[in-house]
Amino acid sequence: MGVIMALSCAMPMSCWPTFVISLSLSIILMSCLGAPSLSLISWWGHVDHCSALLGLLCLFVGLGSLVCTTDTDSSLLNMIMASTISSVLFFFMSGMILFFVFFEAGLIPLAIMILGWGHQPERLQACVSFALYTVVGSLPMLVIICWVWSLYKSDSMVLIQYTPTLSSKSTMFWLMLITCFFIKLPVFGVHGWLPKAHVEAPVAGSMILAGVLLKFGGYGLMKMLSCFKWDSNMLLSEVIMAVSVWGALCSAMICAVQSDLKSLIAYSSVSHMGLVVVGVFSCSGFGWCMALLMMVAHGLSSPALFAMANFTFNVFHSRSLMVCKGVLTLFPIMATLWFIGAMMSMGLPPGSTFFSEVFLLSSGCSFSLFLSLPMGLLCFASAVYSFFLYSSVCHGGCASLNFSSPDVMTSLSVMTLFMGNYFLLWAGFMLDLFYFV
Repeated sequence: MGVIMALSCAMPMSCWPTFVISLSLSIILMSCLGAPSLSLISWWGHVDHCSALLGLLCLFVGLGSLVCTTDTDSSLLNMIMASTISSVLFFFMSGMILFFVFFEAGLIPLAIMILGWGHQPERLQACVSFALYTVVGSLPMLVIICWVWSLYKSDSMVLIQYTPTLSSKSTMFWLMLITCFFIKLPVFGVHGWLPKAHVEAPVAGSMILAGVLLKFGGYGLMKMLSCFKWDSNMLLSEVIMAVSVWGALCSAMICAVQSDLKSLIAYSSVSHMGLVVVGVFSCSGFGWCMALLMMVAHGLSSPALFAMANFTFNVFHSRSLMVCKGVLTLFPIMATLWFIGAMMSMGLPPGSTFFSEVFLLSSGCSFSLFLSLPMGLLCFASAVYSFFLYSSVCHGGCASLNFSSPDVMTSLSVMTLFMGNYFLLWAGFMLDLFYFV
């Protein structure tokens, strides 16, 4: 009750409609967590355990982005609200056509935020790259959806899941179906749009992109693999897992040599999502549950890191790690949040990220022992860049350049970040919340 009162007192009047809608949807979704595995809303939507958790994640990240943004432009706030609502609706869709529509609709508010409120002239290039990667990569899935409609005369994923298996599910069929989800995750190799989008986007755009839109890929893979009955013995699954793990390791090593704060956090998302691919394509119920746990944990930790990067930028007016130093001396509470965020990102026990990494490692090794080496190196590399991030920002002497010391961290922003990190810490003791298969 105290959290709700604090939110209501500090939130702008233009955000009240979203606050009321989010609060109502949160109550509904929390009531669905104990429901059966599938609850049909109508002919177009359904709620299951996975979609209810990810819907709650969308609402929490959306409200957190409203709280942490310093721009009071009503157009920007409307874009945040539109992105949050479209993301929640995406996780509720049971029809493939509406699933595809909201899969693409979530990109529109984010592209507008990058183009309208980006910090540098390169925002146009970032927006074009973001649109080309995501839209062009989604066209093959649209072809598959049209073919399935002509074959079954229905696009309901609930009905198609219980139909006889398609006899023509070739490698090309699966590549056309899942390429768009690899781009949205993103998997290393098709990730070129992500660092540019993060660097140019405002803080709200970065938080929504990392916390919500990257989860479209993992959730979409789960829905499509279960709908069309993925064969876990396919050679394609071995290739996908090998590419994702080694690519995630390369991304983690790239993080350790980054000089831009937001770019480092963006590349860390690529490394975490590589583990999600391993859990999904292991085709085991345990791997899927831990992939969901990793998505929720990353959806809370990465927006918190981007919010703290924005607070640090407001102080030093730079994102360079050579300039942003000595936060522990200037703002001890910000340094505390940096420490908690970095440790949760690297998988410090008993946090939820620790359990998800350990169990995803076991899930990948049960699929193939050859994955044990790159996955072990990936966990080590994530610890390296997390320590590098914290030590670079919080320790060292303050730069000789002038820095401002405004009230960059309001009490509400601090409370929001602490709430997210508190859940990350204790979700490791609530693993039964993520068992949905």
